[in-house]
Amino acid sequence: MNFEPNIIYAAHKIGDVYYAFSNGRSYLSDFDCENFGQLISQNDDTHLRYLRSKFLQSALSFYNYAIDLSWQVIWFYLGDNSFLFMEKHRYYQKYSGFCTFPTLLEVVGLRGREEFRQHLLAFNNNPLTLEVRQLYNYVKHRGSLYTKNLGEQYNSMMMGYVSGSIEYTPQMITRKVFDLDEWKEKLIEFDQLFFHYFECLIHLILPQNYQTTQYDFGLSLNYSRRRLEFIQNDMEDYERRFNENFSG
Repeated sequence: MNFEPNIIYAAHKIGDVYYAFSNGRSYLSDFDCENFGQLISQNDDTHLRYLRSKFLQSALSFYNYAIDLSWQVIWFYLGDNSFLFMEKHRYYQKYSGFCTFPTLLEVVGLRGREEFRQHLLAFNNNPLTLEVRQLYNYVKHRGSLYTKNLGEQYNSMMMGYVSGSIEYTPQMITRKVFDLDEWKEKLIEFDQLFFHYFECLIHLILPQNYQTTQYDFGLSLNYSRRRLEFIQNDMEDYERRFNENFSG
């Protein structure tokens, strides 16, 4: 009750990031499990490799969700500081959808928050972050992966054309190779990279006493009064301006 609405919105998004990051870490830790019970019909290399590939690809996805959601933490922190999103949840969801990395950098620049810009660029331009993003976007937009040693993938056709000194073997469309051992190590390293990036982001946004503040009856009554006054006096105007600025 002691904190402004933008802090509450940012903190709520921090919870979303934590959920996504925790799921990524959970799937990554499942990789080394040796007993999958009813999840597989046979405990052989093929079935184990399939499950571990699925776990790593799920971890990859959730780590990327965490990246996207981490942008929204800053997006809400620097955004509207009224009670509109609390009273009209659909605007909260709509505003979330307008957050892209270029748009966020633009807002950060307009607010003069150079510390955010430097922190965002340092993490997003890290070679490992770029590699994690590239693989995720490949799966999201271009197709599936070929897990090494799980089935066969051929680069060219078995038969070609030979005429005198001319030899031609038609190439085949192939999927990007997904090496489990390689990506296990990369995701472990990325887990640590993201943890430190986001921990620093939290320190830049949340007040030090955010998690230790205790309930105060008087502050609670005052907070309720402020919310009611906003509904009675300001919400209609805020709603109108939101629709004018975010009509997409």
